[in-house]
Amino acid sequence: MRNSIILLILIIPLTSQAKSVPSFSCLGAYSNDLKGIEMRICSNNELGNLDLTLNSLYQIVIEEAKNPEKIKREQLDWLKLRRTKCFAHKDPCLIELYRRRISDLDTYLDCDRSWCDRIIHTKINNILTDKLETYRDKLRELIARRIRDARDEFVQQKYQQLRAGLNDQQEHWENYVEFTCRPKEEFIGGTGEGDRIRSCKRAYLQQQIIFYEELIDLVRSYY
Repeated sequence: MRNSIILLILIIPLTSQAKSVPSFSCLGAYSNDLKGIEMRICSNNELGNLDLTLNSLYQIVIEEAKNPEKIKREQLDWLKLRRTKCFAHKDPCLIELYRRRISDLDTYLDCDRSWCDRIIHTKINNILTDKLETYRDKLRELIARRIRDARDEFVQQKYQQLRAGLNDQQEHWENYVEFTCRPKEEFIGGTGEGDRIRSCKRAYLQQQIIFYEELIDLVRSYY
């Protein structure tokens, strides 16, 4: 059975479809370790996007605020409200709460709407990039530990194959995103080209994050 699971890991599709990628880790969502509100956010694509947007906006506002402590207190109060008001309710309660908080934070921004949106989307991609790198490091450490602790040569070899396959997968995806998300010559300088590139990279990052979450949970749950 153990060897069968390792072989299953090796043939997981390398193009996982994005489900929900919030600002926090959804590790455990696929093995039912997450509970309550976090699980609901990880299971709902709209909530995941709202959480990511809110967290990005909050970081931007804190960086620019003259009184960041006031905003931090407001955020803590909002988190308490999220936990108490929406704990026993369905997703619409959370969606409405997130939208209101995003609207409140938006009032702190002092920039042109289009420019503010660009700043927010850039921050989102930065958060996703950091999250993906954290997952890659976590999986490398996990595989290294499995190789070190393997009781027989066959299991060790399969994890070595998995590690090599992940290196190839990372190179493949980096080449893919560089080709797919590169500026189109006919649109260079166009007002929407930067937005297109940011959206393309965001989709790539979300797919990779979902892939690594599923794989980390699978490797963890089997041992």
